[in-house]
Amino acid sequence: MTIRVVVTVMCAVLSLTGCEPVDSSDSGDASAQETDAAASGGITDASPEPMGDMGVTADASPGEPGELTPATSCAQLAERWSDEWVRFEDQVLEITNEFRAQGYDCRSGGQFPPALPLRANEDLRCAARRHNIDMVQRDFFSHVSPDGETPDARVRKTPYPPRAIGENIAAGQPRPDQVVQGWMDSDGHCANIMNGVFEELGVGYFKGEQTQFKHFWTQVFGSQ
Repeated sequence: MTIRVVVTVMCAVLSLTGCEPVDSSDSGDASAQETDAAASGGITDASPEPMGDMGVTADASPGEPGELTPATSCAQLAERWSDEWVRFEDQVLEITNEFRAQGYDCRSGGQFPPALPLRANEDLRCAARRHNIDMVQRDFFSHVSPDGETPDARVRKTPYPPRAIGENIAAGQPRPDQVVQGWMDSDGHCANIMNGVFEELGVGYFKGEQTQFKHFWTQVFGSQ
C-alpha cells in the first residue's frame, strides 16, 4: 500500500521559523526535508539541530513523563499523562478545527476553502506523544529521529492503518493558541492544517521543566 507523507518542521521559541512542506509517495520509509525560511524572531535556522540541553532528569517534577519512553505502550501513556497536558492537546485540536472551518490563505502553501473538522484519534495522539518524549530525551528536534525513524514509521507502531499522514512540530510556545497561530503563520504548517486529505488528528504536548524550551508540540495528521 502506498502511503502519502506530508511533513514540515517548525523550530520555535515563542516564535517560529517556517519550513516548506514535503509531499512524497513511498511504499517504504519517507524522509523529511527541511529548508531555511525567514524567521519572525527567536530561532533563525530551520535545520533540525539540537537546541540546547533537552534531557529529562531523574528528578522530573510530578506530572511529567519522567521514566516514560518512546517505547511505552499507548495505554500506559494515556493512563499516566497529565490532565493539564490532555487539555492542552484537546485545545489544539479545537483551535485547529476553527481555522479549518474558515478556509485560509496559506500563501505559498496554497489557498484553501473550508475543510471538514478533524476527528481526534488516540493512535495518532500516541505517536505524537512518543515523538515529543523522544525529542526531549535524545536531545534533537526533527521529524526524523537519530536512528532514522520517520513519521510514518512512528504511526506504524500503533494500530492506525495510514493512507496519508502528516506532521507538524514546534517547541517553545506555552499555550495552545500560540502554537496553532505559529503554525498558521508558517506556509507549510498551515497547508498541513488546512489539507482536506487529512481526516483525523493526534496532538501531543510535553512539558520538560529541565529543558531549555520547556514546551514541545507535535501534530500527527492522518486518514485511513
